[in-house]
Amino acid sequence: MGDYDQTAAPDAMTTSIERLMAWKLARHHVDPTAKATIGGEWLPTVVGHRSVGQTTCPGQYLAARLPEIRTDAQARQGTAFYTPSTSPRRVAYGTGGSALQVRTTGDITWRVRISSKEHGVISDRSSTRTGDTDLTVTWKGRLADGSWAPPGEYEVLLSGKDTSSGAWIPSWRDTVTVTS
Repeated sequence: MGDYDQTAAPDAMTTSIERLMAWKLARHHVDPTAKATIGGEWLPTVVGHRSVGQTTCPGQYLAARLPEIRTDAQARQGTAFYTPSTSPRRVAYGTGGSALQVRTTGDITWRVRISSKEHGVISDRSSTRTGDTDLTVTWKGRLADGSWAPPGEYEVLLSGKDTSSGAWIPSWRDTVTVTS
């Protein structure tokens, strides 16, 4: 609360915003320093209301600190998975598989597990990466015995932890559907 067109935002408040943005965006695998389409516009993922509405919020002094808030929120996230996705999410039986793509930050031990209720764990891959890199893990649409995965739903689970601290990173799930 306050009028940050008239006075500077307190450091304790900006620190609280950084912490909240780091926590919430990490849970959804969003980089606080990235950009996204918001309200039909290409904007930073952390913006003030004035960027998307008819208001002056958060005021000129707090708006000026948003770049610092974004950078500090990213630093607070530490090791992270950003924008994971699988493609394609629908695969015709016997034609191939899917690939998981994700950007990783920090030193990370990752694991990608493909499973289904009918067949259990089909693929379980893991490794360690250092630094900020793009990771692609493919599934060829086959069961563990090498036969084509029959029509149905297959869960993709991405999990990992910071190799230095041992802290777990929020996991991510998706579904790949094999059609007949």
